[in-house]
Amino acid sequence: MKRGEDSLAGERVLLAFRRHRQLQSPPATHLVHSSLGRSQLVGRKVFISYCHRQGEWVWECLVPVLEAGGAEVLIDRKRFEAGKAVIGQMDSAQDEADLHVLVLSEDYLNSKYCQHEMKRAVDADPTFARGSVVPVMRRPCKLPTLLAKHEPVWVDLRNGSSAEQWDLLLGACDADLGAAAP
Repeated sequence: MKRGEDSLAGERVLLAFRRHRQLQSPPATHLVHSSLGRSQLVGRKVFISYCHRQGEWVWECLVPVLEAGGAEVLIDRKRFEAGKAVIGQMDSAQDEADLHVLVLSEDYLNSKYCQHEMKRAVDADPTFARGSVVPVMRRPCKLPTLLAKHEPVWVDLRNGSSAEQWDLLLGACDADLGAAAP
């Protein structure tokens, strides 16, 4: 994809879901009361583990869709501070997460940082019983043994336009774009 096409694809996905997605259950949010007496909705915390070669798609498509559905996205671009250790900041963000979305590609599998994040995610749910690790296939690659041995259901977003696959991801994130299907 050329630069800018990911942004357009993200807008198309949002529009498509707003028009075509079936209402299922409300997003996993809860009301919290601030010290000012105001109430606000707080969504599920989703850590995004990705290789920066897929960064444009992640930032301009994946993150806006998840946020529009009510998820709180924990991602390096929004959270990391200059001068602090990368691994420490990754671990801190990951420790806050309810769910770990792993954006898989060959580049991802060859990155020491991504390997670190993937191992920590699996260590937090070693039998995949809680469903807190969601592999998302973005570019063709072999599912790594660390994941494959548990046979998790993975999300196929290699072409990025399958409503069924986006639904699968949104459901795992307890995110809901709030539109009815035709």
